[in-house]
Amino acid sequence: MTIMGDMNTQLAVVLKGVQWVADDIAFRLPTKRVQADELIQLADALCTVANLLRAHATGDDGDAARETPD
Repeated sequence: MTIMGDMNTQLAVVLKGVQWVADDIAFRLPTKRVQADELIQLADALCTVANLLRAHATGDDGDAARETPD
């Protein structure tokens, strides 16, 4: 397996994890069964995923996961 293949696999796993959490929150949100901290954690995870996707697309797979917008 190549290094790129490893990154593709890792990114796919992260995306599926965030998708599962987002689906769960989306299901509970209309009934107001979501806590504020859950929304904040999802927002943080989405920022991390966005940074990982940008880094992966440009070939810079370094420390992108740690950078979040202010």
